Amino acid sequence: MDIPVTVPEEAPFNNPPALADPYARACQLLRSVMPHEIAETLLAQGQAHVSSKSGRIYRLSLSEKTIVCGYHRCIEFANWASVFGYYGSQVNIDRVVMEYVLIRCNEPLYLATAAY
Repeated sequence: MDIPVTVPEEAPFNNPPALADPYARACQLLRSVMPHEIAETLLAQGQAHVSSKSGRIYRLSLSEKTIVCGYHRCIEFANWASVFGYYGSQVNIDRVVMEYVLIRCNEPLYLATAAY
């Protein structure tokens, strides 16, 4: 079970604080990869919609599997729960960043390697 956390303030990713906790560093990575509006919506609301180059709309979530609008199943690119035994805040941010990059840069690879 996740413990509620405070979202760290924006900091430049190229100079992350050496002593920052893993969650704060994950938030910095998210903000450095995604457009500002998407990153802040995701951190504030726990989910955000992202358009792929092909026009598909994906709902990325920090607490649930990714949903492709129009598909009847969710996508799970990596089953972190089986590795870590839970879905932690930092782990989910890392997963969402990885999925975002694949959706925007190589959607066919993302869809081919994702579990349904």
